[in-house]
Amino acid sequence: KFSTFGFESPEALINLFKQNKGSDTALKESHYKKMTQIMHTLMHKNLGYISALYVEPNHLCAGVFFMEWQGRITFLFSAADDLGKENHAMTKILDEFFILQSGKPLLFDFEGSNIPNLARFYKGFGAEVETYQNYKRNLLPIPGSIIQKLF
Repeated sequence: KFSTFGFESPEALINLFKQNKGSDTALKESHYKKMTQIMHTLMHKNLGYISALYVEPNHLCAGVFFMEWQGRITFLFSAADDLGKENHAMTKILDEFFILQSGKPLLFDFEGSNIPNLARFYKGFGAEVETYQNYKRNLLPIPGSIIQKLF
């Protein structure tokens, strides 16, 4: 069903999200612009990358933006269209990702979700709930400081 794995631009991934989920969210154009900036900055610093899945003929149906830093990979952003959802494209992307990363000492962070179906999907990959405390002062090194400056 799927033709290839590939790599896309942040704009393509965000447009896929906007076309398929954007109207269901309260996100504004400024949010999308900031996310695009974050993705480009992380990619430029070799701290982020996109994994995308296509169907014939060259149709982007799903993609994920991963951020990697100090042995931690964060599932930062994702999008899929109806064809991607029907064919479980996100499961395929993550399955291939975990196969490629197996044996490496990495921590994978789904970054959580308050959406029950999404939380259940993550749990299917062995995700565990972790509570994070909130603290305003930013003394984080890159990439945290980069993300903070953009907001």
